[in-house]
Amino acid sequence: MLDLTAGQSDDPAALGLPVVGFALVALANAAYAVYLWRAGLLRRPLDRAALPFFAAVLATLAWGAMSLVDLGSTKRFTWHLALLFDQCRYAAWVAFLLVLLRPMAGGLPDWRTRLGIALPVALAGLGLGANAVLGFASPAAADAGLRACWPASSAGRSTACCWSSRYFAPD
Repeated sequence: MLDLTAGQSDDPAALGLPVVGFALVALANAAYAVYLWRAGLLRRPLDRAALPFFAAVLATLAWGAMSLVDLGSTKRFTWHLALLFDQCRYAAWVAFLLVLLRPMAGGLPDWRTRLGIALPVALAGLGLGANAVLGFASPAAADAGLRACWPASSAGRSTACCWSSRYFAPD
């Protein structure tokens, strides 16, 4: 059984919203994936956007489930997996949106079409790089990076302090 308060906060009620949020994301996307499957979204003939859309729903399901597991873990490995699924989720939704936007770009000059594809791909790559740097940085550097991202809470402790301290605890 997972202890969803392990090493994260002095106040167990502080985790209520993330636990409920990730659980709802996972359950809602699981139900939606089953609905899409049973409704025949993946039957032939396939719409061009069907596979990227279904992949995005599955990636969001995997991210929600892994993030829920990560809340109960003190290991960096689960954090890396949650970050990986987060990047997969973003990449899948970007791919789906690019499939939708491609027909609209038919009348545009080639350079604008390429730019419209290159920007989201570059942003996804930048996000993956930032997560990799943050994930593989030293504990002090990762904690400092997280502190810069999330301001201190009213209790005087940053959320990042609660998150990062559990990943760098001795095994």
